[in-house]
Amino acid sequence: MRGKRLTANKSACFEKYNKDWLDGHLELAEYIAETPSTSTGRGRPQKQFDELSDRSKRRKTDEMFGANVDTIERALLATRNIAYRHGDSNMVNLIGHVIKNRESASKMFTTLKDSHGMMSPEEAFEYFLDCDFTKYAYEQTVKKNPLRFPSYHVIKSMKKVCSPLAESIEESPSKIQVKLQALKNHTAERIIKIIDAEIVQQMNTNDYTELVLLSSWGIDGSTGYSQYHQALSMPNQKDDSDVFSVTTTPIQLYYQNNKKSILWHNLTPQSIRFCRPIMLEFIKESEEMVLNTKRYIENQISELVPVKIQLSNGEFVLIDFIFVMSMIDGKVLNYVTDTSSMSNCPICGATPNVMSDIKKLEAGYETNEDALHYGISPQHAWMRFSE
Repeated sequence: MRGKRLTANKSACFEKYNKDWLDGHLELAEYIAETPSTSTGRGRPQKQFDELSDRSKRRKTDEMFGANVDTIERALLATRNIAYRHGDSNMVNLIGHVIKNRESASKMFTTLKDSHGMMSPEEAFEYFLDCDFTKYAYEQTVKKNPLRFPSYHVIKSMKKVCSPLAESIEESPSKIQVKLQALKNHTAERIIKIIDAEIVQQMNTNDYTELVLLSSWGIDGSTGYSQYHQALSMPNQKDDSDVFSVTTTPIQLYYQNNKKSILWHNLTPQSIRFCRPIMLEFIKESEEMVLNTKRYIENQISELVPVKIQLSNGEFVLIDFIFVMSMIDGKVLNYVTDTSSMSNCPICGATPNVMSDIKKLEAGYETNEDALHYGISPQHAWMRFSE
């Protein structure tokens, strides 16, 4: 109780002696003076540009080119002063030119950034194939220049992009094959991706939507491979030293109603880059095997349906497929034309004795037009031309 009375007495005394001041009116000024901050700041201290790492310098540079003009100019002026103190006259002149010509400097920066930046997945995969790299060789290249080359995982993913869907591939210990429809659909899509802009530009003036992809295909056998004695599924297969292959190569893509209007043409049809395997099998080439495989592939060709592909502008193109069996050697040609001997001509059936008869030569030979469908193979023409 005593404490409360003392507090009340103090309040009464304060009001008594300060009554005039308390009854007065006090006006505060609207302007409040800014007081300088005495805070020293927290966190990591800022480094000078020269002390930064290469990555931090690129990040700072990117931020500068995205900042306002005054900030960029102050940074350039500071850099020019440093170059002047170090006696680097070339750098002083260069920075002066950049300050006076900001637009050209921005274009120059963009060009340099694009030319020295990371490769796109397509560019890296093309470089990987051109140099015939192994996985180890490419990874060593990445270590030498990690800012230019993407990791090997990018190359691995691009291999999947450049291959048909895994669901369309059938495999066994002695044989692997891909469905022809899936293979040609994928090939057409990849070609359309290359010439998409050209097709879109032509479609603005010509309403062409139906295209034809002409391809060559063939059968061949190869021997003399190392034997690894792996388990083979077929009872007639003795070893894995013989490989039987069926392959196809795209030749041309043109408009269906105008064969002369070629959109895409394979300039190197003999290159392994364009060779698309349909089937690979550990088995020795024989006449029976060739004829059975020919009928099997021709049945698949007859069942092919056109593929519909969407362009970048939202329009669609319909691509049909045409095949020519011209990727064959003389032995396969004799098998499919029922020529009894390698010395006989598969086009007219003439034997060596008939070819040596001047009278029959003057009379001419009767051509088997069906044999011309397979083309005239140049594979052994140089070696056997004079025989």
